[in-house]
Amino acid sequence: MTIDAKYLPNQISQEQIVRYCRIVSEIEELLENKESAEDKIAEFNLACGKAYTFRDFLRYHTAVDQEDFVREAFSPFPSKFRDIPDEQFIEIITAICNAEFAPAEHTYWLNFLSVNLECDVMSNLIYWNSEKDASPERILEQAKAWQRQVIITPPPQVN
Repeated sequence: MTIDAKYLPNQISQEQIVRYCRIVSEIEELLENKESAEDKIAEFNLACGKAYTFRDFLRYHTAVDQEDFVREAFSPFPSKFRDIPDEQFIEIITAICNAEFAPAEHTYWLNFLSVNLECDVMSNLIYWNSEKDASPERILEQAKAWQRQVIITPPPQVN
């Protein structure tokens, strides 16, 4: 089974990747020269719809290369879908566990699971599961059991 195309994120073109990698390089150069990169960062943020700061441009390369940084920046936040079959969730969890996704795709799919399973602890269930060798099926079972806890604190009683 493969992941249904309707769940896939929109892809950024190679031309756009090259363009925004150039902008990232310009931002890095400005920051290295201790010049203001505010306008270039604003341009980048406007294009990708996110709110990166100068710190993000100084630190991203500790985790990903420039192209993956751009891909992740332009990756949309996943939508909520109705009635996703368990097989699709298992396919995605399996691919994450087997490191089959590029970094930007990995982030998208982890968020996809969190949104569609309403599970705030997906990365914990996948990477730091208390059951050391939990199967994708078991991870899905645990995620479904997880409910976002909305704690309503009663107002303090006045005596």
